[in-house]
Amino acid sequence: AAYLQKPATPSTLFASIQTAIQNFESKQEPQYRQQENATDFFFVKTRHKLKRIDWKDVAVLSANDNYTVLLLADNTEHYIRSSLAMALKFQIPAHLQERFIQVNRGEAVQIGFITEIIDEEIVTPVKRIYITKSFAKDVKQRLKILG
Repeated sequence: AAYLQKPATPSTLFASIQTAIQNFESKQEPQYRQQENATDFFFVKTRHKLKRIDWKDVAVLSANDNYTVLLLADNTEHYIRSSLAMALKFQIPAHLQERFIQVNRGEAVQIGFITEIIDEEIVTPVKRIYITKSFAKDVKQRLKILG
């Protein structure tokens, strides 16, 4: 914002502070904050076309070798070339990551699609998913399950 030359005097200190304040006040909002929702979707290749997928429609992510299968609310499947861990960490936009929770080694679910939990199974409109013991504590905390 400003710099101070040494040796500093009261007048150069005052001038640097004024410059820093003016520079701070003249800055505008960064562009990426205005376009935050632009990353709420992505495109996947299906045969000879690219299909738009909105993250809000992804109900379940399932690991499948080097791919992650995306199960959408309309019961369609799409594949992305990424491991489940990498998809959860890098493919899903940062501001949407809290919506997804991993429930076992190979599957994650969008919290908004959970309709019931029966014993150790999560029920969604597209799939029933088993919760393993290693993920159960995190699931209970994230879903605010008491007891």
